Amino acid sequence: MCSILGWFLIELLSIFGNTIFDNNLFDNDVFDNVFDNYVFENYIFDNNEGNLMSFFISEAAAAAGAPAQAQGNPYSLIIMLVVFGLIFYFMILRPQQKRTKEHKKLMDSISKGDEVLTSGGLVGRITKVSETGYVIIALNETTEITVKRDFVAAVLPKGTMKAI
Repeated sequence: MCSILGWFLIELLSIFGNTIFDNNLFDNDVFDNVFDNYVFENYIFDNNEGNLMSFFISEAAAAAGAPAQAQGNPYSLIIMLVVFGLIFYFMILRPQQKRTKEHKKLMDSISKGDEVLTSGGLVGRITKVSETGYVIIALNETTEITVKRDFVAAVLPKGTMKAI
């Protein structure tokens, strides 16, 4: 926050500084001794010329009579976008597609008698698989639930329910 405020004050002084000093709004003796010597000579003013220093390289280059800055490669933006697109594809999109493909393969392999874990954390044995996308899972000998096939998170190894 202080650096932003400092930058803002420097910009204001660069815009209005000459007007303030030329109109003698401050007592020159007090202002010169306290404020000028401490702040301006050390930080903002160029000690040799007494003008506000330019903190922007482009302004300094223009003042020195340097030629205008040459344009960069016109394809650099396109290359950058392609690189970001590739990073997005390999870091986000492709792994998600692989997970979706594996989950679809898991859904197709579910059959009666498999022990499964649902996304809600329930463990049970499949007693019936319907073609409408639902499965009936027996949690124990007396309790059965109907769950959409998509909510089966994993197929567990045989005997997992007895070990629990």
